[in-house]
Amino acid sequence: MKKDKVVLFDIDYTLFDVRRFRYRLYQTIADLLNYNPAHLRKIGKVIFEQVRAQTGYFQPEIFISRLLKSLNRQKEEQLVLKAVFAESNFPHELFYKEVKSVLQELSNGAWLGIFSRGYGLLQRGKLATIAHLLKKEHIHITLNKEQSLPKLLQKYKDRRLYLIDDALGVLYQAKKLDKNIFTIWVRRGRFAKNQKEIAGFAPDAQVFNLKRVVKLVEKN
Repeated sequence: MKKDKVVLFDIDYTLFDVRRFRYRLYQTIADLLNYNPAHLRKIGKVIFEQVRAQTGYFQPEIFISRLLKSLNRQKEEQLVLKAVFAESNFPHELFYKEVKSVLQELSNGAWLGIFSRGYGLLQRGKLATIAHLLKKEHIHITLNKEQSLPKLLQKYKDRRLYLIDDALGVLYQAKKLDKNIFTIWVRRGRFAKNQKEIAGFAPDAQVFNLKRVVKLVEKN
């Protein structure tokens, strides 16, 4: 592969196992508060969905504030926030098992980066153990991917660009703006499983994990 190729990955459900992260998050908070983790997860699930519905993404500061308020433990908010954002809370084990080897192989012939929606500090924290495989100038974290697409695609107009995402709608919008990009839909995680087909659109490739991506980038 030539290094005129740029591969941009979504983070959640594409590289990063959000389900396992959320389980670890509740365990971390429960340990700090000396609280029953199963009960905490039950309360947290409701608050998580409320925050996501309000903001469109997981906003950890709002989530923790509301969670601790429901437990009458507001005085410990800063302690909990510090633990949640600690680098130790984002071990490599939270990435899907094929991620490291796929990124290592791809990095030999392409520039690797990120195109992800979410709270910047949290999303960048997730990348700590793979940051050495990514090019800083190709890391794009936004609160609205659809609105960010025109500027993103303009930046890479002279490169062969690959977008890898579990959100079919993002790939659809990108392809509408530039038919020359190569779109890969990762069909895992809660959003991919509930995704309805988009009339008249099919991504260039569909995968259930990232193992096929190396060959797809080599050949296309």
